[in-house]
Amino acid sequence: MTPILAPEDLFSLEGTVAVVTGGSSGIGLATAGALASSGARTILSGMPEHHPRQIARTLASKGLPAWGYDCDVTRADHLAGLVRYVLETHGRIDTVCCNAGVAAARQQIARQDRTTGLMAIQSQPY
Repeated sequence: MTPILAPEDLFSLEGTVAVVTGGSSGIGLATAGALASSGARTILSGMPEHHPRQIARTLASKGLPAWGYDCDVTRADHLAGLVRYVLETHGRIDTVCCNAGVAAARQQIARQDRTTGLMAIQSQPY
């Protein structure tokens, strides 16, 4: 029987920096763990009440290169702060995993900015 390989056995992300939004739990946490296990300096972002800093410290205590950042992805100022923090602390961003979920009992309208190509989501009442 062939042994199952762990992500760190398949390839290396040494020297890269990854950001995972919604990285405090579920698929986001599993993704952040896999990226960090493969050598990427990994920043987990999440809502403060989901404790991304504490969770990152737990990963770091196991020898993984992980940091946490409190961020509400529905707020442009929080996202700008996240990017600024990562660039000031780690000097680059190589990988971004947009895993944060936004649940609302509101109509979501997505618009793409023509100059940057970034998507903006606006919530409007039904």
